[in-house]
This record gives sequence, structure tokens and C-alpha cells, in this order.
Amino acid sequence: MPGARVHVQFIDAKAGGRAVTYITEPYRPHFRVGDGEYLGIEFFDGPNEPVPPGVGVNAKVRFSYAPSVDYADLQVGVQFQVLEGRRIVGVGTVTELLP
Repeated sequence: MPGARVHVQFIDAKAGGRAVTYITEPYRPHFRVGDGEYLGIEFFDGPNEPVPPGVGVNAKVRFSYAPSVDYADLQVGVQFQVLEGRRIVGVGTVTELLP
């Protein structure tokens, strides 16, 4: 399944994010580029410990619905939002595409 390496940073709970985020499996939020479509992803590699707000971490994600859903908006260097439902809980950048 295709995916990407990403660098993500989560937003503090006071700003609408979370107190801490666990990005180990099976964390399955959505990514959104600009005002685009919600793109279902699944984290499968990253820190095993909780990620506090404001700390940037590197991780790998799978594109959950490829090839049925077009993930072309997620290109190297593109910034995205991390969403849980309609709530923005983080931001990130695509650093590498994975086959």
C-alpha cells in the first residue's frame, strides 16, 4: 500500500488539539491539504511514546484508501492538516513518498 514519510507537530489542547497524541498503530486520522478532501491515512511507524503538543516528529503513514481515493495532493514538500473529524489536531509536511 502506498504511503509517505511525514514530519508532524500536534496542537495543544487549549488551541483545540490534544494533551498528548499516540501515533502508534492504529491511529487513523485524516490529512487535508488546504481546503481539499479528507484523505484517510494510518500511521505505521513513529515514536512509541506519546507525542506532546508542539514537538515535531517523523513518522510513516499508509494511504488507507489508495488506489480508490486520489492522494495526488500529498506530494513532497506539501503542508497538510491532521484532522480528527472536523477538528484540526496537528499540522505536517510530506518529506518522502513511499511505494
